[in-house]
Amino acid sequence: SVAIFMAFASGEMGANLLSSYTELLNKFPSLNAPDVSFEYFNICIGSMAECWRRLVLPTLFFPWKIFRLLSLDTDRWPEEISKYKDTKKACPHCVDYEFSTMILDFLDGGHGSDEDVSSFVQIERFLWDVATYAPISSDLVECMHGFAQATLHRFRGSKPSDEVAQERMVWRCVTRSYSKLRDFLWCKYGDRNMGHRIHRFGKRGHNQYTQQCEANDSCQPPERKRARMSMSVAKMDALLACSQGSSIQAPRKLAGDKFLFQTTFDLSRWNIFQRKMMAGKQLSPGEWKAEIQKCSNLWAEMGKSEKAVYDAEAAAEQAIRENAAHEPFPAKRMMQEFESNAAESSAAQQLCRNARSTIAKQRLLTTYSRFKEAPEWAEVDSGLASAEGAVKLDCIDLTSTDTDIRQQWDSFAAIHDNSNLC
Repeated sequence: SVAIFMAFASGEMGANLLSSYTELLNKFPSLNAPDVSFEYFNICIGSMAECWRRLVLPTLFFPWKIFRLLSLDTDRWPEEISKYKDTKKACPHCVDYEFSTMILDFLDGGHGSDEDVSSFVQIERFLWDVATYAPISSDLVECMHGFAQATLHRFRGSKPSDEVAQERMVWRCVTRSYSKLRDFLWCKYGDRNMGHRIHRFGKRGHNQYTQQCEANDSCQPPERKRARMSMSVAKMDALLACSQGSSIQAPRKLAGDKFLFQTTFDLSRWNIFQRKMMAGKQLSPGEWKAEIQKCSNLWAEMGKSEKAVYDAEAAAEQAIRENAAHEPFPAKRMMQEFESNAAESSAAQQLCRNARSTIAKQRLLTTYSRFKEAPEWAEVDSGLASAEGAVKLDCIDLTSTDTDIRQQWDSFAAIHDNSNLC
């Protein structure tokens, strides 16, 4: 759709059609059909005139002329924009007020200097958005009409009034665009395994000796206790609110500074020593207990200087754990790049699998916080949406009546009309 839109806005579509008709006229004498030459000529000339009127003439003026900037490099933008401004000064009515004038005023209000390239980037993104989402064919309009009819259809009962129909259609359009925005932001900032992490949150893990407990219901906690130990988006919202000093009560079993800020238990030199001594061993529970006792006896015979080496290793790994606990999980869109540069970009990759599992809950909360605080929530759709829903809670008014809203809208419209007259 973008290619079709740009072909029309640049006049290339109309020029190609005119050239096709010209080729047909040049090839007609070779057909040796003089009886239909007059009708053939009239049909081609009429079609060419209609194509020029519909597909070429509008692109010679504003607002379609603005879209020619997309085919130029940003280095040539100042020269082209200066030509547009000269046209506006010479003939103010030749430039439309609703679209082109607003863009030129934005660039003329201190934003369009040669040094400020960011303003050109903003205008370029805006024009590409228009070229992507603008309806340029009757098919899109017909699809929208069908969507409206399916939304407002009632098999029985009275049909909705005009005001109710408008409200429902506006709300459906808002929610549809919100679902696409939320999926896009979650692919950009979220964790691809969040659903699995939430499902497994609070459940008892298994090792090589407890694999049979998966099928044994006696190994699992009761359903009510499992619900309290589970995680959900609502509980993560409550945890974030508590960590930011809100008066909202944290969910049960997850409250307290220990979960919110102390991300992992403090490693000791005994933990490091025990892990080195037991690395790579597959033992039965009885053999494991005997091996641990041997490690304890060796640890008791070691001197302070020997144990000090493990103190340094424990402190270094503890620092890595603390840094990794505040790292969000890699997003869906960045997984390939993250995996290729994992050693340089993530402290979590320096930890073993069990250590990463220990800090996974805090990393999940950090990832969700990054998703909620994404700058796109305030930049897209006038900042109306948020991670909670299509309309932010601060924008929902439950007290104003229809009369109050109508009065506010009338006053806003009057101010806008007065500013246009000035």
